[in-house]
Amino acid sequence: MLTKFLGWDAEMMFINSLANRELMIEHFDVDDLKRCVEILNKYSDADFGFVDTSLMAIAERMNIHNILTTDRRHFSIVQPAHCKSFTLLP
Repeated sequence: MLTKFLGWDAEMMFINSLANRELMIEHFDVDDLKRCVEILNKYSDADFGFVDTSLMAIAERMNIHNILTTDRRHFSIVQPAHCKSFTLLP
């Protein structure tokens, strides 16, 4: 998506940031996967995908309220377990 919307240079900057440990990648665990299933079942008519629900589950586990996304529709529908709603950025 970075290459598509921002170009090759932006993608390379992102990958270099990961390689230089300037950004952290959080991996999902078994409990996150179980939460994904719960979200998918609860919002079965919302057409969520695994990527969306895994981000939601990880955000809940890590007590993250702010979500940077271009997918405002999906993230605005869900009521997270740890707060009233996600704060969507930008």
